[in-house]
Amino acid sequence: MVKRNGAAERPRLERDLLVEAEMEAEMEADEALLSGLEWTGGEVSGHWRSVLAENSDFSGSVFDGMELADTAFEKCVLSNSAWREATARRVALSHCQAIGWEAQLDVAEDLVVTDSRLDYAGLSLDMVRGAVRFERCRFKGARFVGNLSRVRFVDCDLGEADFSRVNRARDLDLRGTSMDGATGVMALKGAVISPDQAIAMAGMLAAEAGFTIAGEDGHER
Repeated sequence: MVKRNGAAERPRLERDLLVEAEMEAEMEADEALLSGLEWTGGEVSGHWRSVLAENSDFSGSVFDGMELADTAFEKCVLSNSAWREATARRVALSHCQAIGWEAQLDVAEDLVVTDSRLDYAGLSLDMVRGAVRFERCRFKGARFVGNLSRVRFVDCDLGEADFSRVNRARDLDLRGTSMDGATGVMALKGAVISPDQAIAMAGMLAAEAGFTIAGEDGHER
């Protein structure tokens, strides 16, 4: 019997204790509220703990070597932003627009992303701890690199996603997720899929294995 991966631990935030703050290039934030801010094209480094960012625009920004703990992004824009060599512990993104987001996470521990759009994003994971979950997210044309072990996708759209640079996928849970047109699926050895997905993915797997699919009349399909 295959078990589903456990639920991610949510950020430990008490909104009443948060103090409104402004963005800074070097930012050590503790129990801070970032609300309605515009940091487009900016660069930030530092350590955030117990931070809530809401209704803010971080498009085109660079988070360089950030250490994020107990941090939540709600209804934020992260499109075309880059997280470089970041650490994410108990981090949540909800209802965010992250088209073209480049996220290089050295450590992902209890990361949950829900109801967000991540088309053409590039997600690179190195060390995965705890639970990493994506729920009701769209990843059309996204690229995945590195370690997807124990990651869970729930009701997501992974259409045309590229998995060719994934090097670990043990217990990756893809059940209930659409993968139409995905490539590099041969790299997902050890992943868990449903019987219906196995049938739907047969053509993709055959093509990547180098088979030619043809009918008895000799015509390629």
